[in-house]
Amino acid sequence: MSYQFTIVGTTTADKVFGNLGNVSIANAFRNIGKHFEDVAIGAVSEVVTLNSGPVKATGTITIAVGNMSSADTITINGVTLTAETSPSGAQQFAVGASALITALNLMACINNNQIIIGATATYAKSSTSGVVTVTALGAGSAGDYAWSQSGSNVTLSPASALSGGQNGPVAATSTWTFASTGPTNNETCTVANITFTAKTSGATGNQFNISATPSVVAANFAAAINASPNLKGICTAVAASGVVTLTAAVPGLIGNGIETGVGNLANTTVVAFGGSGAVAGANALVQTFHKGI
Repeated sequence: MSYQFTIVGTTTADKVFGNLGNVSIANAFRNIGKHFEDVAIGAVSEVVTLNSGPVKATGTITIAVGNMSSADTITINGVTLTAETSPSGAQQFAVGASALITALNLMACINNNQIIIGATATYAKSSTSGVVTVTALGAGSAGDYAWSQSGSNVTLSPASALSGGQNGPVAATSTWTFASTGPTNNETCTVANITFTAKTSGATGNQFNISATPSVVAANFAAAINASPNLKGICTAVAASGVVTLTAAVPGLIGNGIETGVGNLANTTVVAFGGSGAVAGANALVQTFHKGI
């Protein structure tokens, strides 16, 4: 799991938080804590937001010593799996000689149907009970699948649905729509306070060639954005059918703060980062740290 962080304020610490990418959350917190130890109280004001990556939903099915009976069912995400003494279908599993064996058979049935269920299963032994852990295939809250069971000696936890699915932070976007004949020579706009200039031809650096065809000027503008060293780590651009979509490089609320300005570009409509008609950046908050005034 990877983590993103946002800093508001200034610091003189040379390494800030070290590497927070692809580390455990415990190590991420440890790095942040060490940094705060080095910051004099009142010397700076900092807020650090640590975003989690997406998390898969899970739940457990416990089959107790009394075992399941033939025709008992477990339904996961609308798919019904049926216990049978002599199973004959893909969505049936054998009632074993013990709860432990039945749980193993159930695990195999879930994994054989994982695509239509949207989940996989693993097995663990708990005393004389069999415990099957079900995990959504995809991460996010959409994997909090509803489930139910019929019959006795079976406990679902949580009782009504898988839980814990968590969406990762969302990256903000901004859209630029070029229409009609597009911008004219030497008109300008800004992205993250970097000025881009429209040119009839021969564009270099933070410039882009204009065209009477919206899709062409959009492709040129997107290429200039992606080639600009000033915007590395800030945003990227994709052009399609005369529309350029800028996406914040760092997911989370921070992306909504990237400034854009249409300037004096003719025949151009801009939706600011996170604005109506674009994607608003959103945090998947794990913890916020603050120190200073």
